Amino acid sequence: MTTRLPRSCRLAAALALFFGHAGCPGFGDRLPPDAALPDAGDAAGLVDADSPTPEAGPPADAAPDVPPAPLPRFDPDVADFLLRHCSLCHGELPVGGAPYALVTLEETRTHLAAILDRVVDKRDMPPGGGVVTDEEREMLTRWAEGGAVP
Repeated sequence: MTTRLPRSCRLAAALALFFGHAGCPGFGDRLPPDAALPDAGDAAGLVDADSPTPEAGPPADAAPDVPPAPLPRFDPDVADFLLRHCSLCHGELPVGGAPYALVTLEETRTHLAAILDRVVDKRDMPPGGGVVTDEEREMLTRWAEGGAVP
């Protein structure tokens, strides 16, 4: 009489045989001597005939489920961006032709459409060769789309 291994053991045994690890120390001594092992090339031996067919999983090249990054917040994300890129002209006392300050949450929310237009869409702010990265533009967009949270 042949001992029928549980499905999980048959899978492990088939993989071990396929990859040549059946002789690994500790592998063979866990199997009953009369265990029926599936043929390494026989995938049908890994599933019981009376077992339900497993659900199809995601494709092998599918991206893993990654939780979305938390929404940016005014403090520190947007405030830090404004300090680095905008405060020279859009400080508490706007200079250099800047029409308004961008220091507080309220000021930034009031002018958010203009900020997105000039920084994200037109990419002409800050003037004078200031460099805003794509990641920073994405952060501003996500902050606005997420409700411009404090």
